Amino acid sequence: MPETRCRTAGKLTVEASNQMLDRDYRRTNPEVAPGQYVLICVTDAGQGMTPEVFARAFEPFFTTKEVGQGTGLGLSQVYGFVKQSGGHVKIYSEVGHGTTVKLYFPRALGHADEAEADRGALQGSVDGEIILVVEDDNDLRWYLIEALRGLNYRAIGAPDADAALGVLGQHLPREQIWHGN
Repeated sequence: MPETRCRTAGKLTVEASNQMLDRDYRRTNPEVAPGQYVLICVTDAGQGMTPEVFARAFEPFFTTKEVGQGTGLGLSQVYGFVKQSGGHVKIYSEVGHGTTVKLYFPRALGHADEAEADRGALQGSVDGEIILVVEDDNDLRWYLIEALRGLNYRAIGAPDADAALGVLGQHLPREQIWHGN
């Protein structure tokens, strides 16, 4: 494995707690259903966001990084995942003092026995379905593939779009592959 250089600067804090979002909270956040949530709060001691950056934080492909240093998909994907889960996201940022991202996920109120039964009911792959994981980070790609396989899905991976098209070519007839044209 190639050597990885890490910058060590700043401070990152991750917290988790149960939160009750009530009708008062909903007055300023009308898209939120009142109820119990699990809150995951990530705070950094970085430079914070300017109002212009803050306004675009969830836009896909928006980035403040140099070309080749990032795609700008991080927060937009986090936002999409949380919303698909029925949750809520809030960002607080102050220039010179850092940023806090709060992720609220609806709290499951069932018993542990029910959760285990539901987990066992997952069907996984049917009818020869295959999930193609396209991710440029090798460790993340292999983690996702193994997690999907653990759920009885057939999963394969590719590091980028070109490799993904090659993999698809091995598994599908050419006329079934969409090339985005």
